[in-house]
Amino acid sequence: MASDSAPSALRPIPSSARLLHIGTMKSGTNSIQHAAKKKRKSLLEKGVRYPGRDVNHFTEACAFMGLSREGEVPPFDRWQELVDEINSDSRRALISHEWICEADDEQARGFVESLGENTHVVITLRPLSGMLGSYWQQMVKTGVATLTFNDWLKKVLAAPPGTTQGSKFDKQSDQANIVSRWERVVGPDRLTVLIADKKRPTLISDAFEQLLALPPGFLVVDDADGTQSNRSLSVSEAELFRRLNVIFKKHEVPWVEYATAPRRGAVARVLKDQLPGSDQKIQLPEWAADVANSYSERMVTQLRESAATVVGDLDALSAPVSTAPDSQDPIDTISMDVAVEAIAGTVSASLGRGPFFGKRNPNHGLRIAGQQSGATSVPAGTPSLGQRVSDWGRRLAAKRG
Repeated sequence: MASDSAPSALRPIPSSARLLHIGTMKSGTNSIQHAAKKKRKSLLEKGVRYPGRDVNHFTEACAFMGLSREGEVPPFDRWQELVDEINSDSRRALISHEWICEADDEQARGFVESLGENTHVVITLRPLSGMLGSYWQQMVKTGVATLTFNDWLKKVLAAPPGTTQGSKFDKQSDQANIVSRWERVVGPDRLTVLIADKKRPTLISDAFEQLLALPPGFLVVDDADGTQSNRSLSVSEAELFRRLNVIFKKHEVPWVEYATAPRRGAVARVLKDQLPGSDQKIQLPEWAADVANSYSERMVTQLRESAATVVGDLDALSAPVSTAPDSQDPIDTISMDVAVEAIAGTVSASLGRGPFFGKRNPNHGLRIAGQQSGATSVPAGTPSLGQRVSDWGRRLAAKRG
């Protein structure tokens, strides 16, 4: 793998190229997406289109890959709309969502064929040891996690990443094979790998600015609150919401109902500010850190065989991390402030007023029958990627004709 120690060594992609940022999850994706959304108009003036209106391209990625978002697969037309907007002029374009890194070979080729041969890919990587805590607490936020952190670690660390490809985490953490797949699809000259590193907090944004020919500091946003910056839950906050998830699952609460009140109410409100105890970070137990670093060392060995450009230090992927004792007392108490904010957020969202008692949403109360919990498998009857791309191509040809 050709290594560049600093983003300043990167050349901008061609002026009409597409930059496809595929994740991985919890590797600095959120900050880039929020900066791009906030500066969408300024980006256009600088010659970069960030298509759509949302903070990222989650819906469009799900539509293309046939994945479920909040219980249903978005219509493939959502992806067509994104491509149509990109093709509306000759500016550079940035497309970003971390679920794209889960694409298989066929889907990866499909993304590039759809966006055009002038597609460049960016993969952001983070140490597995750092990803574990962030990933678990993200599943807690979204209502998926019911296992304790320690029990979940035993499950996901039972085999090296990529061994089974049976879960989202297995696909997301299989970093060496993700790089290898996309290198086969676009070639090493159009693939850039960025290594997230706490010692170099602006490395990711610096690299995107270089690739998109933007001024230094353009993609840095200083006023993001806890929700926008996607701050981590504390140990006690995570345990509060995990235990609630157990109750919701026991009583078969539909995921769309969970998303409406607890997730977009309680979780969002708690994350808005630093509350008492929110600095109690989730840490790996010592045994889990040892296992994770042994897996990471293998991945680093594989990554060194790639010819893609890497920005950052590969060795950072297996660097030691702070750990917690293997045996810890269970969390049985939580700050009164956290409890009050969680309850207030739930009530506010249940009234259709968001987490902060804002103006009531006129669409509150509408439900889609049969929605289930955030599954990422393709539902029965969903057309294959080839069928959907073919149908999309015919519709586009007819539209142009």
